[in-house]
Amino acid sequence: MKRMNERKGLFVWLLLFMCGCTQTEVEEGDIPTHALKEVDVGFSLNVLASHAPSTRSITFTADGTIESDSLSAGAKDMLQTRATSPLGDEDKIASLWVGQYDAKGGNRLFSQYFAPMTSNQINLKLKQTQENMQSHVWFVTNSGDLEQTGDLMTEEALKKYVLSYSSDAGVSSSGLCGMTGMWQGVVQKGGTEGITVNLTRLVAKITFTYTIDQNKFSFTPGSVTLRNAPVVSQVGAPTTQLAGIGYTGYTYYYTTGNTATTFYWYLPENMAGTVADDKKVDSEQKKVGNGVTNATCIELTGTAIQGGGGFT
Repeated sequence: MKRMNERKGLFVWLLLFMCGCTQTEVEEGDIPTHALKEVDVGFSLNVLASHAPSTRSITFTADGTIESDSLSAGAKDMLQTRATSPLGDEDKIASLWVGQYDAKGGNRLFSQYFAPMTSNQINLKLKQTQENMQSHVWFVTNSGDLEQTGDLMTEEALKKYVLSYSSDAGVSSSGLCGMTGMWQGVVQKGGTEGITVNLTRLVAKITFTYTIDQNKFSFTPGSVTLRNAPVVSQVGAPTTQLAGIGYTGYTYYYTTGNTATTFYWYLPENMAGTVADDKKVDSEQKKVGNGVTNATCIELTGTAIQGGGGFT
């Protein structure tokens, strides 16, 4: 009888211990992902319009050159979104990858891939978090199912995920722009509808136009080249140059002279670095120095006649 009572007491003690562990897990937010309740949340994806374009203009005359620039020296270009003609639809969302991450620990709680997308409205069954526990919900468009080629179990891994960029003469081979956006908030009981998420394009749009007034300056163009265009981008905008980044160039050769032409290129941001010390350009008149290695630039070549003399 005494042994039976001891066993009974042991059983009750174990039960209390197990209950105590469960309570601790709830308080510390260590509930396994599969145990979290699902909540219906509706999002509206808004593709941001391009920022006001930054312009740079150089006029060649028989007496010299005249420069005009909307940027102050050293200012960062803010073009948001390349090719002899622009993309047909820079705002189209054809596919979408979504990932929900715990904002505190950075662990993934939910992910899903949608293809094809027929609307900019999306309804998700996100994981309900505890009161005041923030989630980061990431949206990556037109880049395929990210989980097929990468381990994205943490938010840090997602931010560093590198996306390849395939292009034809400077325009996306798919005809689409990759975009990213992130919503931060608490996924609460009962769900939410109509949350707007702003998407930013992962490529910059460059428009290059030249015109030649043969009455003032004789120039026969030979080629136009966009040099050092990167072939990859990153989900989270990098602050330094990406490791192992590759570059390519796009060249158009002329068979006959053309006095007015416009080119369009779309390319990932090139964090090529910063020139410092005595090589730093601190004024628009200072155009000397070695410059940044692999900096993206446009090269227009040809034959010119100025002041009665010809040069290329």
